[in-house]
Amino acid sequence: MAPGTAPQPGSDQNPELLADDTSLPFFDHPRFQQIYKEWLERGRILDNLGSIICTRSYEIRDVATLRAVLDDACVVYDVATGKTSASVFLSKLEKVATPSVFYGVMLDLSEFLAVRVDRFKRLVSEYREKIQSSRS
Repeated sequence: MAPGTAPQPGSDQNPELLADDTSLPFFDHPRFQQIYKEWLERGRILDNLGSIICTRSYEIRDVATLRAVLDDACVVYDVATGKTSASVFLSKLEKVATPSVFYGVMLDLSEFLAVRVDRFKRLVSEYREKIQSSRS
């Protein structure tokens, strides 16, 4: 944002407040512009976070729940990006879920994997054969 120019009001901004801000005597100061830009961005993030939290299949009513949900999401994300193993996720799930939920997930997972295990075994076997033939 260039000094002396007001940010463009978005649907989530109050144009009257932005107009008042632009009339401040220090509005053109570069440091103020930097702080102002960061403040607007944080406001947009908080607005978006609020809508994300309120549009899920359950309501997150407090910071402790938000923290727990975020921690769980980070574990899933770390598994998906290869930063940690699925066993870390399953260990955490085993600690927080009821036994019936956990075993239901394990049953579902076993059915999911059963279809893929044969294919995996074939791929491993083919890979071993390639390695052995390359050594010969």
